[in-house]
Amino acid sequence: MFSSRFSSKRFFLTSLFVLAVGVTVFVSRSNQSDDSGMKSAEDYWTETGLSPDSLEDLIQDQICASSERYFLACANAVLNVANRYNLSLATNGELQPAHNVLSDISSEKKQLEPWRELFSHQTAKAV
Repeated sequence: MFSSRFSSKRFFLTSLFVLAVGVTVFVSRSNQSDDSGMKSAEDYWTETGLSPDSLEDLIQDQICASSERYFLACANAVLNVANRYNLSLATNGELQPAHNVLSDISSEKKQLEPWRELFSHQTAKAV
């Protein structure tokens, strides 16, 4: 009788400990995501209120080619969508699996550098 009473108490304490650890982990994870204050790309897109039709109007040849700023904005938009599908856009316009393309995506600036060079090169050729 003593051993069953002891094992019941031990089982109860172990269960209580597991529950406490689970609650602690859950609370710490939910606090980390709330405390970061970082918005996701989806949050920013939602805030713009732009529809897919609006984006189609913005990403057009004449607009994208009008200046380096617009060209990089268009490239960035396409690259972000491609990244969501684990694809990458080569500077020749081909979509490729992301692992086949060696590019530095550690920052937006580094990711857009080949596109900036392409724009400069094409502009120099046109002049």
